[in-house]
Amino acid sequence: MQKIRSLIKLIIPGFLVAATGVGAGDLITASLAGKNLGLVVLAVPLIGALFKYYLTLGIAKYQFATGETLIAGWFKYFPRLFQFIFFVYLILWSFMVCGALISGAGSSLEAILNLGEHGKVILGIAQTIIVFFIVYLGSFATFEKVMSFLVFTMFFTVIGMGVLVFDFHSPIVASQNMSWSLLADPWFIGVLGGVGGTLTILSYGYWVHDSGREGKQGLKDSKIDLSISYFLTAVFSMAMIILGAKLIGTNYSKAEIIPALGTYIESRFGSWGVLLFKLGFWAGIFSSLLGVWQSVPLIFADSYCYLKGQKEINLKQSRSYTYYLIGMSTIPLISLWVKFNTIQKLYGIIGAGFIPFCALSLIIIDRKLSLEFRNSKIHTIVLYLSLIFFILVMFIR
Repeated sequence: MQKIRSLIKLIIPGFLVAATGVGAGDLITASLAGKNLGLVVLAVPLIGALFKYYLTLGIAKYQFATGETLIAGWFKYFPRLFQFIFFVYLILWSFMVCGALISGAGSSLEAILNLGEHGKVILGIAQTIIVFFIVYLGSFATFEKVMSFLVFTMFFTVIGMGVLVFDFHSPIVASQNMSWSLLADPWFIGVLGGVGGTLTILSYGYWVHDSGREGKQGLKDSKIDLSISYFLTAVFSMAMIILGAKLIGTNYSKAEIIPALGTYIESRFGSWGVLLFKLGFWAGIFSSLLGVWQSVPLIFADSYCYLKGQKEINLKQSRSYTYYLIGMSTIPLISLWVKFNTIQKLYGIIGAGFIPFCALSLIIIDRKLSLEFRNSKIHTIVLYLSLIFFILVMFIR
C-alpha cells in the first residue's frame, strides 16, 4: 500500500499538467478525427504526446538546473522586446482559453442536468465561481485531491468506453483514397497538436516546486512522472478517436459530435452508459478549467514580477496573482453568450504559436545549463522536429 501511495505521489504533477491540457476542443477534435479519417490516426496522439513530453521535460530540466522557472530564464536571456510580446500574448491566450473552458464546462454539465434554455449560462457561471474559491481559498493539497478525482473519472469512463466499443473490424480509414495528404489534414494536425495542452505546460514548473522536487533526483522523478502521464493522455485521445470512428459516414458537425456519440453509446449501453460518458467528458473539461485557474495566475504573476525587474518569493500572495485570478473569473464569462465554435477557433489560432517558440527557447537556453542537465541528442532532435512541424502547421493554416 505504501508503494502505491508513493507512486501516486510521484506521478501527480505530470497528471496535473496533462489533465489541464485536455480541453473541450481537444476532445471534440479527437472524435472528429476518428469520424473523418478513421482509425488510421490512432497512433497520432502518441506522437503528439512524445513532443509534449520532451517540451515539458525541458521546462523541468531548466528549473532543476537553475532553481528558477523557465519564465525567469526567458526574461534573463531574451531581449526586452520579447518580454513585452510574451506578456501581451499571455493575456490574450489566457482570456481565449478561459472563455473556451467556461463555455465548454457550461455545455458539458448542461448535457447531464438539462436545466433548459439558460442552463449553459447558469452552469458556466456556477462552475467558474466554484473553481475560483477552490483555487483562492484552498491549499495545493486540496487542489491535488480534487484533480485526482477528476482525472480518475475522465480516464476510467472515456478510456473504458473506448475499450468496450473497439473492434478489429472497424474501418481503418474513412476514405479509401487516403494518402500522404493525410499529413496536411486539419484533423490530423489538430490531434497531433492538441495532446497535453500548449502554454499550460509551463504549469509543470510550479507544481513540481510545490511537490518539493529539485536537483538530479527531481529530474529522475519527472522523467517517470511525465512518461506515465503523457502516455495515458495519449490513450485518452485514442479512446475518443475510437468512439468517433463509430460515426464514420455520418454528417455531424463539430457542435453535434458529442451528442451524437452520446446517442451511439446509449444504443450500446443504455442510459447508465451515456451518463458515465457525459460525466467523463465533463470531468475532462472541468479538470482543465481548475488546472488553468490554479496555474495561469502564477504564470502571470511570475512574468509581471520579472517585467518590473523584481522577484516575488510567494507568487500566490502577490496582488498581481489575485487581480489576475479575479479577471480570469469575470471577463471571460462573456463567452457564455458567444458561439462555442468561434471561441475554439480563436483559441486554436492563438495557442498554436506557443509550441514552436517554447521548443526554440529550450534549444537556445540549453547551452546555458551545466553538462549534467543538458539535453541528450534525442531530446534535441525531438525539439527541432516539434519546432519545424508546428511552424509548418501555422503556415498550412
